[in-house]
Amino acid sequence: MKKETRVSSVTGRRTWDKAFLENKQQEKREQDEKNERERAKKAKQPEDDPFAPTRSWLERRDYQLDFEKRVGKATVVSSLRDKNSGFYCEICKVLQKDSNAYLNHLNSRIHQKNLGMSLRVERVNVESVKSRIEKLSQNKSDVKVDLNNQKEPDSFNQKQSEQYVTQSKDEALEEDFEALAKTMGLPLSFASKQE
Repeated sequence: MKKETRVSSVTGRRTWDKAFLENKQQEKREQDEKNERERAKKAKQPEDDPFAPTRSWLERRDYQLDFEKRVGKATVVSSLRDKNSGFYCEICKVLQKDSNAYLNHLNSRIHQKNLGMSLRVERVNVESVKSRIEKLSQNKSDVKVDLNNQKEPDSFNQKQSEQYVTQSKDEALEEDFEALAKTMGLPLSFASKQE
C-alpha cells in the first residue's frame, strides 16, 4: 500500500497540496466556532459575557511604583544574576537592568499572564458609567457637607490656637536663623534673635 503524500518533490521544489490545506484550515475554523458556541451556552446568566477571557479582566495597579528610592544608591554586585543588581520581578523570576525595561515588563503580556489576568479590559455600558459618576459626585458632596457641619471654635479655644500659631512661627524663624548661620559658618550665638 502506498501512503498518500501531500508534498511532491519530483522537481526538487516543494509543491503543496492546496486543497488539503484549505480543508484542514476550514475544519479548524468550524471547530473554533463550535467551541465558542458551546462556551456561550455554558454562560450561567444572560449578564455573563460568554466571550470573557478565562482569566480575570485587566485591572489597574493598586500600588505605587517607586523608582526614585534607588536614585543615587550604589550597589555592590556579587554575581552575574544578583537580585540587587537591577529590578527583580519575584512573580516571573526575571531580572531587568533599568527602570524602563522593568516598567515594560510589568505591563507585558507575560507578567499579566503570571498574575492571572488577560490583556482585555472589561467593557462598560452607559449605566455603569452614570452610576460611577453619581457615586463620585455623592462622595464629593459628602465631604462638602462634613466641612460645613464643623463646629465653630469658641473664643477661648480660638485664642489658644492663635497663640500656638504665633509661638510656632517664632520657633520656626529661630530654627531658620540657626540653620542659616550654620551653613554660613557663623557661631550660633550670632544667630540668636536679638530684639
